[in-house]
Amino acid sequence: MSRGIILSKTGGRRDSSFNNPDQLRNAVGQLGHLDGLVSTERQQLNAQAKRTLPYISPLGSFAKGETTYSNIEKMFAEIRGDGFARPNRFEVLFFPPTGRTSLNPFQEVINRYATNADGTIRSAQIKCQSIQFPGRTVDISEDTNIYGPVRSIVTGYSYGDVQATFLCSNDMREKLFFEVWQRLTFNPQTWAMGYYNNYVGTIQINQLDQDDDRQYGIALMDCFPKDIGAQDVSQSSNNAISTITVTFSYRYWKSMVDEEQLPKPLDNRTDLGAERVNEVNIPSIFQRLFG
Repeated sequence: MSRGIILSKTGGRRDSSFNNPDQLRNAVGQLGHLDGLVSTERQQLNAQAKRTLPYISPLGSFAKGETTYSNIEKMFAEIRGDGFARPNRFEVLFFPPTGRTSLNPFQEVINRYATNADGTIRSAQIKCQSIQFPGRTVDISEDTNIYGPVRSIVTGYSYGDVQATFLCSNDMREKLFFEVWQRLTFNPQTWAMGYYNNYVGTIQINQLDQDDDRQYGIALMDCFPKDIGAQDVSQSSNNAISTITVTFSYRYWKSMVDEEQLPKPLDNRTDLGAERVNEVNIPSIFQRLFG
């Protein structure tokens, strides 16, 4: 006589004795039928979950079934609303080193330019034909002191020079302005090099919209004319306009949108440094000494 366990319709368990092979076969059939019902119900629950719960990527940037920008109407609506920045809508402002006392005879000339009495600086700003928003490069080195793929860590950052081209007026005042500024870097009378603070200034470059409103801007800090390019003259250029190309060197640039007040003055930076020492370094020292 065989003995086994049969599942009841209510999910309970009861012992039963199998008196003949037919009863055993019936019991096996009941178990298979119940297993099929459970499998079917599981599949229905999974299908329902797929319909109601979107798949969320571990990266957090993809949802299955999410509407994309491939909809042409939505794309054009956004374009019409925001528009595009145009490279010919820009503004350049020069702030040369002025108000300084120096033995360089051209310091008085640059101070006079700053008063805009003859419109030299304004003319140079208007006659700017092209200029660049500068880039910024993060310097990296490979960190090999880890297992697995090598990673790159930041060790500093650097900037490239900015080049601009200007149309020249009939009296060449734009060329003279940059030559005077450049001659502040050395004294043409004594050939001595000038002091850094006596020849560095600021240049501001702004992106304008269709209504000539400023939308973005950067400032070249501690800049000066590094190179004033050669100018070609030719009898064959009857209708051409003379241009001058100037390359500016600078220490760093900052965004006028969210970095205008940076870096902070030295006294504020000292306070921030002391606060960082108090909050970060000192507790770690105490942990090493008394931990």
